[in-house]
Amino acid sequence: MLFMKEQRPYVLATHKSLDSATVSMIIGKKWRALSENKRDKYYKEAKRLKQLHIQLYPDWAKCGKGSGRAAPGTTEACSSLHDESIGHF
Repeated sequence: MLFMKEQRPYVLATHKSLDSATVSMIIGKKWRALSENKRDKYYKEAKRLKQLHIQLYPDWAKCGKGSGRAAPGTTEACSSLHDESIGHF
């Protein structure tokens, strides 16, 4: 994600008429061409940002579409938590 965010402006600047899927493919090829050492930089930054997010938002629970998983520290599924927060039961 971080690599894509960094590279997208450069790819779009040189390939202005490409659709999003093609831009993503180009960036994916660039990612796979990176050495493990260079990829490590992005993995470390992602880990740091994840830890920061956990500290800033300790009660945040990832509840994606159709996720039936319970939020951490609860027994309720994410969908039921979401429904209650918007007033639907």
